[in-house]
Amino acid sequence: MTTVVTARRVIDGTGRAPIEDGAVLVDGDRITAVGRRAEIPIPDGAQLIDCGDQTLLPGFVDAHSHASLVRDWATRTTSRWKRPTGSCCARHPACAPT
Repeated sequence: MTTVVTARRVIDGTGRAPIEDGAVLVDGDRITAVGRRAEIPIPDGAQLIDCGDQTLLPGFVDAHSHASLVRDWATRTTSRWKRPTGSCCARHPACAPT
């Protein structure tokens, strides 16, 4: 399925200036084109999502962390500047890989 998302402004995350009157073409689960709406060929039958006057941004990841705090899963305490003695996954079942 092909989807086209349009917005007043598209920020593509490359550091370039925002694209005014932008469009993002998504084919299946892959972005195949980003640019000005007039320059993106929209295939027949594509689903259109019009974001109007909104600004379309790339996804953000919450990577907030306090690296100086290490959780001791055995005692359920948090210690500052404690050196880890193994991976979290090795010590805590909730983090264990499946």
